[in-house]
Amino acid sequence: MAIAEMTSARATAHDSAVKEVVAAIDKGNAPRLRQLLSMLPRLLKERTAAGHTLLTHAVSTGNRDAVHVILQVAGLSQALAAQPGTDDDTHFRDIVNLPDAQGRTALAHAALQGDDGIAKLFLGLHAAPVSGVKAPLVDVNLPDLHGLTPLNLALRNMNGKRARGAEQVALAILERDDALPDLAPGGERTPMQLAIERASPSIVKAIALHPNADPNRLDAKGRTPLWQVLEKWADAVNYHGRSSHWESMLNELVANPRVDPQARHPNGRTPLTHIVRLEPQAGALAHPVIVDLHVQWLNSTLTGVLHAARGRDDFDLRAADAHRHNAFGILEGMVRVMPRYRQLLDLLRAEEPRRGVIGALKELDQRCAALGTAKEATPEQKARARSYIGRIDEARAAALNRDLPKAKGIAQEILESVDDDVGFFDDGRSDTAPIRLLDGDHESISRQMMQIVRIAELLEEAAAAGASSSGSAGG
Repeated sequence: MAIAEMTSARATAHDSAVKEVVAAIDKGNAPRLRQLLSMLPRLLKERTAAGHTLLTHAVSTGNRDAVHVILQVAGLSQALAAQPGTDDDTHFRDIVNLPDAQGRTALAHAALQGDDGIAKLFLGLHAAPVSGVKAPLVDVNLPDLHGLTPLNLALRNMNGKRARGAEQVALAILERDDALPDLAPGGERTPMQLAIERASPSIVKAIALHPNADPNRLDAKGRTPLWQVLEKWADAVNYHGRSSHWESMLNELVANPRVDPQARHPNGRTPLTHIVRLEPQAGALAHPVIVDLHVQWLNSTLTGVLHAARGRDDFDLRAADAHRHNAFGILEGMVRVMPRYRQLLDLLRAEEPRRGVIGALKELDQRCAALGTAKEATPEQKARARSYIGRIDEARAAALNRDLPKAKGIAQEILESVDDDVGFFDDGRSDTAPIRLLDGDHESISRQMMQIVRIAELLEEAAAAGASSSGSAGG
């Protein structure tokens, strides 16, 4: 009986100590909190009557001073526990990752509160460097009892007054290389799906770029994230710009080399055929003003997508969908019914030769790797070779900026310069031979000359297409 009474007395004292610590947190009494925890550091691992740990309680109540005190005491307790003759098993890593009764850590509660300041504090905690490497202390992927990670919780709570803070918490988590952005309990939306629903281009971009994420992961309906965005974009049809969030996400995904820009929808369409197929609102054909707005809206979207896809050789403008239709054929059919849509067709026609220019420039860039590096070349020859590489970069920039006359002029200048250096001459001798820019590398120069000629031809085609489009528009 005496032992039972002693045990009961200890339990009562323990409960009283926990309540006193909680009261200090609730009242914002940081000095008293520090005093209590310094005397009884074991309380750091205890739970409140509501199931919170002291740290999760401090975070959920928004008491940043209490959070700092708890972390400071936990750090000191760990240092003391490392000394010989002590039996305190307090460990800093355990404290910051200690879950409450719902399985939620302090970081998870910061995500729920949209408190990006506290979340970044936790994410910035690192162990002492080992071999120069600092290991993070907080587990960003620890799920709660429902299988929801801090990232899931942040995105689920991106609404109302906490939306901005929750978004910042999510972005901070995604900066961690060890984050797993595709984690979601069965039947729940993934972080990417939640980011799309919450219309957050910055989070969509961060997830799509994260090395541990699959930016082409299918949802329950068989749609990639690109298609999830496209359908949101189509549902938000408003010719006055209300769909700007979706267009921003669309362009971010198209520009991402890890995203498949030709992924088909379960209905068989490609992203490009879906965009050009989007019809104006019901009855709009009878209203020329609405048709004009629809054309301008589609033109803006299509221009953004084409710009985002520049430099990608896997974005085929003539890719056919499952029904053997491509964007050109669809627009040609629309133009026959309503000539106003011709500017969209002209936009695609003008882009096609430009994409050829980009492809040729990309190939030329790859072949430039050996130019000016031959051991036999003189310093002067190497310098001239490098000058050509610099001019090729200028030609590329001009082409991408639609300054076709400048790009063509630079290409022609390079062609003539290389021709002068490599120049064949005929002095009447039978052993006529080329003067080489780089000894042993004449074949490489010749290949690049052919590429430059091709670029000049493609630029001429692009210029001609542009002139033709301008004439059609003017007519």
